[in-house]
Amino acid sequence: MTRRLPIRAGLTLWYSTVLALCLVAFGVTLWFSLRESLISAKRAELEARLRSLRTFLIEQSAKSSVTNEAIREEVSEFSAGLPSEFSVHLSDSAGSSLFRTSILRDSHTVARDDILAAGDRTFRIRIAVSLEAEDAMLQRLSRILVFSVPLALLAASVGGYWLSGRALKPVKEMALAARTIGSADLSARLPVPAVRDELSLLAEMWNEMLGRLEDSVGRIRRFTSDASHDLRTPLATIRASAEISLRRQRDPQDYRLTLEGILRQTDRATSLVENLLTLARADSGQTGAGFAPLDMAPLVVTACDTLRPMAQAKNLDLRLGLGNGPVWVNGDSEILIRVVLALIDNAIKNTDEGGIDVQVATNGHLATLTVSDTGRGIDVADLPHIFDRFYRGDESRSTANGGFGLGLAISRESVAVHRGVIDVESTLGRGARFTVSLPLVPEGYDG
Repeated sequence: MTRRLPIRAGLTLWYSTVLALCLVAFGVTLWFSLRESLISAKRAELEARLRSLRTFLIEQSAKSSVTNEAIREEVSEFSAGLPSEFSVHLSDSAGSSLFRTSILRDSHTVARDDILAAGDRTFRIRIAVSLEAEDAMLQRLSRILVFSVPLALLAASVGGYWLSGRALKPVKEMALAARTIGSADLSARLPVPAVRDELSLLAEMWNEMLGRLEDSVGRIRRFTSDASHDLRTPLATIRASAEISLRRQRDPQDYRLTLEGILRQTDRATSLVENLLTLARADSGQTGAGFAPLDMAPLVVTACDTLRPMAQAKNLDLRLGLGNGPVWVNGDSEILIRVVLALIDNAIKNTDEGGIDVQVATNGHLATLTVSDTGRGIDVADLPHIFDRFYRGDESRSTANGGFGLGLAISRESVAVHRGVIDVESTLGRGARFTVSLPLVPEGYDG
């Protein structure tokens, strides 16, 4: 299998091949067109000379008592006025030659035979013309084409190679720039040609893709860094607790307290790992969700009953508002109840006094879940990032609450799996309101 040519050489080869075929076709067409034109002109001239000779013989035959010798002399005078490339042969009806000019030595001639009845005489006329001059002209044209076509092809090939290099220069520049871009620094971009063409569009598309890659890699780095940081804390605590307990002999109660602390840190690390696995499955599209028609109201009631003791421990009033009837959605009950628990848990952790309102209702073709609190609220600068993974606008508050900054991120992914959206409205110091909107399905809907 032959190695594929470089683009520049391939373009030049194809261009030269097509140009060579065009030049050859043009040369052949020109040669045959000129040849036909020259021969047609000679034939037309031959016909004109023949008509003149016929007219001349008719006039001479009309004279009284004209002899063959007189006709011969008159035709000789007529022929003397013809160009040298013409030949005339005149004979009578019996085939006897009356007049003949010198025989043309050139074998390439055009001839015309005719029979003329003039008075009581009949003449046989043969007039011919040599094509020697035309053949010489065609030979000169052939030599010109044979030498000029290769020269023109060579010049065009060199020019085509240079032009293809100029045309591909932006591609080379983009390739050299792309070679310098690595995962360590994705901020560089490819140069965009000034001319608005396909190459500039390609460069812009690559730059847009690099921008998306830069954002993705940045998120992955932050995600990895934050996950490592949050895992390091419980692991370091577990190790420190074990090392301190092993330094000297202790009574059973001390060991029990140490093991309880290790168990709490283990539960914290386990919760983080489970959250990371949930996000990884969501990113890969493998949520394991089993969709079925369900009523949102019982799920919300169960979530409120589960977290009401936590709210009461902080003297918070957890209020639940349900609509007049069932709120049917197509979803996975386990995933949706985790969303409700996460939103209510987030409200409890960030509310020191007042209460929390949980509402389930329908709005047109949507089922809505609203969780409102009277807590600290969210700063305007933090609102665009509140659903980002490991994002904690108030680091000290999040650490005190034992959160990882993954609950809202998981909730957003879970709602997206159900073809819904989650929004937040908040003013710093005046609480927050989270609203989940899911497609509403009719009661009895199956699939």
